[in-house]
Amino acid sequence: MKGKIDKDGVLYIERAGVMRQQMCPYSYSNQLPVFSATQCGDACPLFGEPTQLSHTPSGDTYGIKLCQRELVFGKLTDERKVQEKKEPEPKTPEQAEPIEAVEPVAVEGEYPETFF
Repeated sequence: MKGKIDKDGVLYIERAGVMRQQMCPYSYSNQLPVFSATQCGDACPLFGEPTQLSHTPSGDTYGIKLCQRELVFGKLTDERKVQEKKEPEPKTPEQAEPIEAVEPVAVEGEYPETFF
């Protein structure tokens, strides 16, 4: 089976020689089990990242775990851009912004003494 994840994270599977966008059959609308226009893709928390299942001279296989099963592909194209994780540099005490001390202000008559 051939598949792809497009640049927006939507899953397509080749059917009869044509890549077809996959829709989620498990989405619910108004608490009734009806087919909805929800796309199957990486916006769903149950959509797993593709993994290489095997590597052989005849070809590789890849899997994607979905909400109800794992799909296995002989060819899988992932068109999403890889985003680099950039960790913020830890600040030293010298680089930290100073905290300005603020004097408490007493407001009379607004709260009873037993409020706190």
